[in-house]
Amino acid sequence: IKSKKILEDVFYLDSGLWRGIGHIPKSTLQIREEYKNFDGKNRFNIKEEKEDIKVLDCRCKDVIMGKISPEKC
Repeated sequence: IKSKKILEDVFYLDSGLWRGIGHIPKSTLQIREEYKNFDGKNRFNIKEEKEDIKVLDCRCKDVIMGKISPEKC
């Protein structure tokens, strides 16, 4: 229970972009503003993709949805 409280204090639910699937509401955890100095994306100025990029023969969607195992990707 204590660990769940810590997670809720540090992160919040947000929509996320999943390769091969697209945007899914409330599917990712984002770091709250007061902890941004611990966020690697923020610290190293890493930009996230705004839309799903189609990659030829990419099977990420199948892995995420449990249709294949990662080593078959």
